[in-house]
Amino acid sequence: MVSHRSTIFETKAVVIRHMPLGEADRLVTFFSEKLGKVRAIARGVRRYKSKMSGHLDTLNLVTISVGKGKGIDVITDVETLDDYSKIKGDLKNISLATYLSELVESVSIEDSSNEELFNIFVSTLSKLPDLDTYDEVLRYFEIKLLEYSGFAPDLNNCLECFEILPPSDHYFSIDRGGLICFSCGRSFENSKLPIKKNTIKLFRYFQKNSEEDSLSLTAPKINVNELGYILNQYIKHVIGKDMKSTKFLDLILETGGAFNKRN
Repeated sequence: MVSHRSTIFETKAVVIRHMPLGEADRLVTFFSEKLGKVRAIARGVRRYKSKMSGHLDTLNLVTISVGKGKGIDVITDVETLDDYSKIKGDLKNISLATYLSELVESVSIEDSSNEELFNIFVSTLSKLPDLDTYDEVLRYFEIKLLEYSGFAPDLNNCLECFEILPPSDHYFSIDRGGLICFSCGRSFENSKLPIKKNTIKLFRYFQKNSEEDSLSLTAPKINVNELGYILNQYIKHVIGKDMKSTKFLDLILETGGAFNKRN
């Protein structure tokens, strides 16, 4: 991940959130193609005649130009590429998009590019309005988010004895980020979750294969749900906090608490 700083830069970006600043300004956080997470001031954007105001709505995909200010960057120009109106017109899609945005913001480093994560973020947002089911899309996104941010779990060897894992039920170590074989897991005292053989196979398939191939796979609901719970617990450990959006997402998707409790 390399910083591409210059006096003025232009990049595609998704507006993650914004907050009022002073009498007429906003502090905008966006996730960009070239610079990763960036915070910048939009001067005068809360005034009635501001040309930038509508372009900086949360979840807009934009082309944005930013110049260096005193201590913080300043937005000099912005143009909407997609306002994702179909997402914003549906409570379920808004909840999903908010969850994706929170994930991206939580794992991202300011001014550090991550084009792979940006591309799958935009790709997943674009898919949301046309989806009938969401579980596989979310699981694939979560797995790739961990990979692209440097937290991909080890699914091939036991983290305790280092042996290649045989096809079987095992344990997932939340603290160490990977699998512990069934034998070692019985005496392993740190945080661990049991994981079924077929859930491990699904995890590996998503990790190794393309988005198209992964999302064309029909997997048993029990394994998709178990994978979702384990990923949520691991992501919570990685970012060091509870995800604010998951409880509401559980309610909206009627998952029965799949994000926050094991089904």
